[in-house]
Amino acid sequence: MATVPQYEIGQVKDKAVSGGFQQIQTNPDAFGAGIAQAQIQQGQALSQLGDQAWQQAFKQRDKQDQAILHDRDNLFNTRIRELISDPNGYLSLTGKSAVEQKESVEKALEEYRKLLTKDLDPRILGQWNQVADQRISTAFNTISTHSRQETETWLNDSRTARIANIIMDAGANYNNPEQLALQLNLGLTEVDQQIYDTYNIDPKNPSDDNEQAIVDTARMAFTTKAHQAVINNLLATDNYRTAGTYFEANKGQIDSSFYDEIETSLRSHTRQGETLSETKRILGLGLSYTDALAEARNLTDPVLVQSVVQELKVRYQESETARKKVEADAKTDVLAAIA
Repeated sequence: MATVPQYEIGQVKDKAVSGGFQQIQTNPDAFGAGIAQAQIQQGQALSQLGDQAWQQAFKQRDKQDQAILHDRDNLFNTRIRELISDPNGYLSLTGKSAVEQKESVEKALEEYRKLLTKDLDPRILGQWNQVADQRISTAFNTISTHSRQETETWLNDSRTARIANIIMDAGANYNNPEQLALQLNLGLTEVDQQIYDTYNIDPKNPSDDNEQAIVDTARMAFTTKAHQAVINNLLATDNYRTAGTYFEANKGQIDSSFYDEIETSLRSHTRQGETLSETKRILGLGLSYTDALAEARNLTDPVLVQSVVQELKVRYQESETARKKVEADAKTDVLAAIA
């Protein structure tokens, strides 16, 4: 019969009871360690494949992003070229048109940039903005440079037109000395301002002979045209003697290369005026054709005599032709009445 071990209450045995425990030796494989290790290795392989796939996907996405950026840049560059440098673009505009169209061209570029930016992925928005900023900055610089240049053109064109109008006003005031003098002074002031803007020369204080020559040439060009306008209007209104006097009084402000032209015109108009005046006087005497020619030949100027005689012959010939026509018409009417 087995004996039950006895213990003293309240005491702990300091030695193992013989046969009370069994030592067990364990092996990791017994708990599936081999399987776990295989799964770990498989997981690592899968992870490597996943990393490679991610890298490939990232590279592919990067290529797509670059393609999108290139497409947008090409579109923007094409639009910039169309608006600025193509045959009908902004750079083809001149003067006032270029200045007035500057803002609208810049606005068109800004609007097109917004259109290209509208649906971009935020991931590439920063890159796109860098590209677009560079494009639009270059375009705006080109536009501004052209606008500044054409502002000068506009100013010169408007000033040239103003000077031309002053010359016409001077000619229109041929019989108003005070207003004529005012127009001449106004024109010279405008010319002086043009000299300063164009050559940066102070017309009242030229620094050397070259600057003085530029000032003199520009002022002479204006006064020559203004005085020619006055002379032409005087001749057109048969004030040929006044025109001659005006020419002699203002010769110093007229380019000498125009002297022959003006003097020829004066002689022509003066001779024509004198011829018409003498012809009118003789016709008013009521003389016969023969007596009228004799009166013309009594003039002291041989050249004037010749021109007046010729004019009288023309006038009498016209009168005779008209008389014969009247007689013929009257005869026709009489015959018709008899018939």
